[in-house]
Amino acid sequence: MSVQTGEFESCWTDEYLIAHSEGYRVEDECGGRVGVVDSVVWPDEPFADAEAIVVRCAGRPEHIVIALEEIREVDPWDERVVVSSSIVRRVAPVSTPPL
Repeated sequence: MSVQTGEFESCWTDEYLIAHSEGYRVEDECGGRVGVVDSVVWPDEPFADAEAIVVRCAGRPEHIVIALEEIREVDPWDERVVVSSSIVRRVAPVSTPPL
């Protein structure tokens, strides 16, 4: 995972940025819109890092859980999380042809 900082060096860790990413836009690596971070999944043990993010999908009633390993980039200035395109294809609904 990388942190986009523009011209500035970030003092925030990846873990901190993920922990504070609620409301961030989620896009795939090709720039396609996936949804918005609805919440962060935490383990039961205290002081542990987040395990995943829960994304409210654009135009769909369900949420998807994306493991941290699938996150490619966090951009705190644009409030954006970029996830692997492969995870998006695995959870995308099957489209049906128009009638």
